[in-house]
Amino acid sequence: YTPSPDPIVHRLDSKNRPQHTRRNVAVDQVFKAPVKNLWKSSKFTMFNHVQSEMANLLANSDDNVIVSAPTGAGKTALFEMAMARLFESNLDGRHLRHEMQGGIGGVSKARKVVYIAPNKALCEERQSDWSKRLTDIDPGV
Repeated sequence: YTPSPDPIVHRLDSKNRPQHTRRNVAVDQVFKAPVKNLWKSSKFTMFNHVQSEMANLLANSDDNVIVSAPTGAGKTALFEMAMARLFESNLDGRHLRHEMQGGIGGVSKARKVVYIAPNKALCEERQSDWSKRLTDIDPGV
């Protein structure tokens, strides 16, 4: 038995991240096309400070993440960043397969994303919204 290392805990509060040190990242600077199109129809152009703090991790690693934040803090956008990472890594693989096999690829149907919310109405709202927005990445999603 080998114990696993302690998880990395990142706490964002006024003690370790004073307001004047926080930055907001532009939505279109986190991902490249076509994945950045997930936010094309969005009304905001900048991620908030919680989202900006997590953007690098979610966009560039496959680490597991648990987010605990109050309502309205932007957890859904963080989930969307994790989805975008999955799609981006899949599309990068598609380009490799396309070049090697000469076929036309897309986001793999074998990959799954699970969204959990406290009520069915919220899940249905997200599913409807994402169904529309994901066609900007890959019409087959």
